[in-house]
Amino acid sequence: MDKKQKVFIVISSLFLLVLLVSGGGVYFLFFTQKENIDQQDEIVNKIQRHAACLDGNEYASYIIDEKYPTGIKVPTLPLTIFVQDKTTNEKISFQIDNTGNPRGPRPQLHKCGIYVTREFNFDPKTRRATPNYGIELWKYDYSNQGEKILLFSEADVAGKYQSYFGGDFRVSPNEKYLVLEKGYLGKEDYALIIKDLNTKQDIFVLPTKEIAKQYPNLVGNFNMRDWTKDSRYFWGDIFDGADVLAIFRIDSTTWMWKLFEVPSYTMGGTALNPEYGYITYDDGPPWTGDMDFDEINKEKWLEEGKKLNFYLYNLFTKEKILLATVDNPLWNFKPKWLSDTELEYELQTGEKKIYQIKN
Repeated sequence: MDKKQKVFIVISSLFLLVLLVSGGGVYFLFFTQKENIDQQDEIVNKIQRHAACLDGNEYASYIIDEKYPTGIKVPTLPLTIFVQDKTTNEKISFQIDNTGNPRGPRPQLHKCGIYVTREFNFDPKTRRATPNYGIELWKYDYSNQGEKILLFSEADVAGKYQSYFGGDFRVSPNEKYLVLEKGYLGKEDYALIIKDLNTKQDIFVLPTKEIAKQYPNLVGNFNMRDWTKDSRYFWGDIFDGADVLAIFRIDSTTWMWKLFEVPSYTMGGTALNPEYGYITYDDGPPWTGDMDFDEINKEKWLEEGKKLNFYLYNLFTKEKILLATVDNPLWNFKPKWLSDTELEYELQTGEKKIYQIKN
């Protein structure tokens, strides 16, 4: 075999090797992509096969982005919903777009619906509304079918902004009622509104001017809290700055409302138990919203040797239960209800305590 034949054989062998390797790569890539497509199709098919409502053995959850730049927890973009079987742990998921409004409330998940605010035509660079901007309330069922419920606010083609409701909302657990805030404090028609979720008609209105007639010293902004699990009662509070002035409760069987006065210095961070009517509060110096004044108050308390007492308060009986006492007058106990009867709070040492109410 001469030298030219040897060179030809070597080149031919290398060419065949490249073909085999590249062919194998194409083969591998083809089947990898096919497997991914098959897996995606399977997830889509599961969602399509899923009923509109959760069954008794399923629960739903969603992803929260803990690293949002402003420190506010908001749903990721897009919002990912997970449905999981409690027994098999089998999980399926789907996504909802345009749900990352950091100024809006968190999604509310119920048996037959996921209720989310969706924001459209907002410019993230200028942080301004553009023409045809809007914030809407949507309902999605668990087969990923969505429908618009109402419009919170919008801007027309000329960019003129108009607000119809505040951005917060609460849907009752039985998905019959929708709570909204209309107007703002100082406006004649400022009110808390409860709508029939099906007809969208107002079925209860609590105007702030009605509260002012009976409780002139307890006029402030409405803040939504929670429904009871049986959807009978809705709880909220009236606040002025950081101070909670009163707690209110609305009975959906009679549409009667009741106002409960609260101890002084009850801040917005209080933990409300809607099932049994308890709140938490402490007797520390009032929060002013000014860091310098807050620091002055703190130093004054420390110089006077005062202690900070943390209480559990029954709105019905007005009984107060002392849970803890600490030296730091600005300490945040981070109260959180773990269940209807278990309250968790944190001491200065970092120790977490649990208090169980007896009902």
